Amino acid sequence: MCSLQIPTLHHICQREQQFDSTHSLPKAQSVLVFDTRSSILNYSQGGKAGCVYGSDVSWVVWWLSPTLVVPSEFQSDEVKKLQQEQFRLENSLIRSRPTAKMIPPLRGRGGRGRGGGRAMRGPGGRGPGGRVPGGRGHGGRVPGGRGPRSGPVGMKGGNKVIVTPHRHEGVFIGKGKDEVILTKNLVPGESVYSEKRISVQNEDGSKVEYRVWNPFRSKLAAAIIGGLDNFWIKPGAKVLYIGAASGTSVSHVSDIVGPEGCVYAVEFSPRSGRDLVHMAQKRPNVVPIIEDARHPSKYRMIVSMVDVIFADVAQPDQARIVALNASFFLKAGGHYMVSIKANCIDATMPAETVFANEVKKLQADELKPAEQITLEPYERDHACVVGGYRIPKKQKAATAA
Repeated sequence: MCSLQIPTLHHICQREQQFDSTHSLPKAQSVLVFDTRSSILNYSQGGKAGCVYGSDVSWVVWWLSPTLVVPSEFQSDEVKKLQQEQFRLENSLIRSRPTAKMIPPLRGRGGRGRGGGRAMRGPGGRGPGGRVPGGRGHGGRVPGGRGPRSGPVGMKGGNKVIVTPHRHEGVFIGKGKDEVILTKNLVPGESVYSEKRISVQNEDGSKVEYRVWNPFRSKLAAAIIGGLDNFWIKPGAKVLYIGAASGTSVSHVSDIVGPEGCVYAVEFSPRSGRDLVHMAQKRPNVVPIIEDARHPSKYRMIVSMVDVIFADVAQPDQARIVALNASFFLKAGGHYMVSIKANCIDATMPAETVFANEVKKLQADELKPAEQITLEPYERDHACVVGGYRIPKKQKAATAA
């Protein structure tokens, strides 16, 4: 049987002094702890708030332990707050320590893209993409290459641009650092698809604004640059544009026909039709029609007889759609222009075979093809077919001569 030494009053005072010097508690807290321990000495079975801490033996063992850890029941609220604050500070210091060494961004030169301004080195760059780790243009060079053009295709130089008329009426040529085709802006100060605009000052001081016609976004522009001989869309003409989409090419046709002409733009998609209607709000010579071109009878009360039909619908029955609309709206002796996309008609056959088959279908519907031109390199496997509709014999002889 082990012998247990009961602490004397002298031992208890020594332990109290050691506890106060170690924890550096204020005097009020030291007295509070001493009073709590004195109450346990007087009544070992009861503690704070009437809690039972065990027998005299268990209390004496805790009292004689070498570590002076004060149970939470004996700590005051001030001591608990100090411990919680110390624990929070230690955790914040641990989280703020850097876990890895920061590596500075690399510097390098990349492919040059058009558009965008000059920025500082790393991580910036030239153009929207910046350097990753170094480059100019969209995305920069990783590790090398030429990014796509970040800005609209257009002219540079401002006052150094010379505008001359094109052989096709209503179309102009802008000669500067680059040579592009232009149309005279019907609504000066407004752009449709963020295209570049050029202002030219006349001798009388007035200014004329032109819009750059991007061949990568318009099949008509690609056909003109490709060397189209007969372009029947002229100032004052009435045009039925089938497959108008959001109105990119329609806006340039609107510039060409001018205020005396009219463009009936037919589009089936409601999403693209919304942009088309928004564009037509500022151009009084554009009539947007959101309808299926396979059913021209649905918009026969809107469209009058037209001089030219241009179709860009990319459907397998495109020839039938053009012939059906021509029977409703195209004048005798009028002309048509069709953009044929081979992959949308038959992807299993060569493009030249598809073009030949479509020409035969047009001939069967009194649409006499007169010219065919490829749209390379602006559009792959595309061709533009131009012809006349119910041309009189006298006009045929004059055309042949």
